[in-house]
Amino acid sequence: MSGHILVATLVVAGVLGIALAAYLNVLHTQNNLTVRSQVWNACMPVVEAGIEEALAHMNSTGTTNWASNGWGKDSGNNFLKTNSIGSGFFTCTISTNGSAFPVITCTGKLPAPVTIGTGRNPLVAVAGGASPPATIYISRTVRVKTTKPPALIKGLMAKVKIDFNGTTTGTDSYNSAFGAYLAPLAGGLFNQGANGDIAVNGDIVNIGNADVHGHVAVGPKAKVNVGPTGFIGDLSILKGIQKGWIRYDMNVDLADVQRPWPAGTAGAPKSGSSGSGPGYKYLMDAQNYELDSLTINSGDVVLVTNGIATLWVKGNADIQGAITVSQPGGLRLYVGGSVSLSGTWDKSALPADLMIYGLPTCTTVNVTTGSKLEAVIYAPQATLTLKGNANLFGSATAGSIILTGNSMFHYDDALSNVAPSIYTVTSWQEL
Repeated sequence: MSGHILVATLVVAGVLGIALAAYLNVLHTQNNLTVRSQVWNACMPVVEAGIEEALAHMNSTGTTNWASNGWGKDSGNNFLKTNSIGSGFFTCTISTNGSAFPVITCTGKLPAPVTIGTGRNPLVAVAGGASPPATIYISRTVRVKTTKPPALIKGLMAKVKIDFNGTTTGTDSYNSAFGAYLAPLAGGLFNQGANGDIAVNGDIVNIGNADVHGHVAVGPKAKVNVGPTGFIGDLSILKGIQKGWIRYDMNVDLADVQRPWPAGTAGAPKSGSSGSGPGYKYLMDAQNYELDSLTINSGDVVLVTNGIATLWVKGNADIQGAITVSQPGGLRLYVGGSVSLSGTWDKSALPADLMIYGLPTCTTVNVTTGSKLEAVIYAPQATLTLKGNANLFGSATAGSIILTGNSMFHYDDALSNVAPSIYTVTSWQEL
């Protein structure tokens, strides 16, 4: 009898042992799969870091020769870089073969979790056996297609809000390549169009009683307020909202303006006279200049000659006097403080000849020019206010935009061809 009991006990113990071993194996497999899944998910941030670095590189060099900043070039038209991130790394390729725009392919790799099948056998190591196997990696690869749209395809673009709260305000467009605004064209037409578009990432859009000859793009939760005499549409619309002229999918990244060069590496503009002409407060030519602040009082004159001058004003810029730009020529103005524009501009009628950039510390841009100002304004952290009878011809991008009084905005269609732009992603495919 005792023998039967012993056999039964051994059988039961064996069954329990097998069941326990199977259960432990299931737990071990489940743990391996969980850890492996976590590593697989963690590969994607590594891939994204590589793609972001590739885009930043493409947009920072201003050229298609991207063999710099640690990027190498193969025998074809591919630029490559490998960079470590934590315990993993990415390998990224920028390809310009057979495409109008570059294609980015990035692979992110992280060490696979150690399992019984891949881990080092400690008994073999103690006995002086073979070396541990090479590291096994889990990887994910993404291919990104890019494009480079014009940066100034909208007339007025804001991060937070656009507010038309003046008596008579509005937008429309023209094309400076065909002459001045409202200049007569062939066929009895005039140089005026309905591309005075406005766009805002936020949800605050007050059209009021403004005459908006252009499309409106707003955030998905925005409510566009149009007053009893306001309108949005083409040149034939005089009241209400034309069907299809409002979109609720606006979401554009407005990059901050960077310092144009290391501080202290450019001199101040000269003062004095130009030949036998009158005295000037500042004389500038096709060079880089720096000032701590800029004040052009009424009666002061600034002369820009012999090309495009670039002036970095680290503080405030207050322009009440006259700016004369001889042709061909232009002015690029970088401002770190507030901007006030109420003077006169003796320059060509091309807005691209005057580009005003507000650095992240520029929070206010006021335009009170009585007649007109042809310019491109890009100050994504500032509140841009058009006051009085100000007429701005060109393009404007700001944190918020406010039109008061009888101020008007006229977008220059020609800017879509000459304005700088950056590479952006059009498609994302995991391989």
